[in-house]
Amino acid sequence: MADRQLALKIQKVASFALYLIAGVLFVFSLGFMTNFYQLFIDGNSEMYKFYKDLQMLNTMIFDLSVILVILTLLHFAFDFHKRMIGLGGVIVTLTTTILNISNGIAIFQTNAYFKNEYLKIDFSGMANYNPSAVPFNLTYIIFSLVIAISALVTIVSCFNFVRNYRK
Repeated sequence: MADRQLALKIQKVASFALYLIAGVLFVFSLGFMTNFYQLFIDGNSEMYKFYKDLQMLNTMIFDLSVILVILTLLHFAFDFHKRMIGLGGVIVTLTTTILNISNGIAIFQTNAYFKNEYLKIDFSGMANYNPSAVPFNLTYIIFSLVIAISALVTIVSCFNFVRNYRK
């Protein structure tokens, strides 16, 4: 019985970590372009083009954050953080993880491309602009956490499901 309680506690902590990172990703997606807005206002045509092209990455991040928020609300609605889950819960957590991994790979590749393009731009003509690759680096960190936490939730949920199913 103590093992079951521990397993449920780990599932609860992992689920809340997933809810938290989904919220962090959503807020991050809303503010991602803030650092680059001055390229739109004060930049030259190359900077303006970069800013417009970067909208694609921002849209990808935002869309994935909305999907993750919806999936975590589904987790929350079905009390994945409170009780052992059934086969439907395992399918939802597995789907969430597969989606996060596949989309995370696309985000990593797109992010790397835009980070390299950003670092190639000559900002010397912009007096008040301090170039920073922090948003790109944060994208790597946040999506790595999304993937890791999703995988943890899936592993713990599958373990608990199999363990519960055997009894």
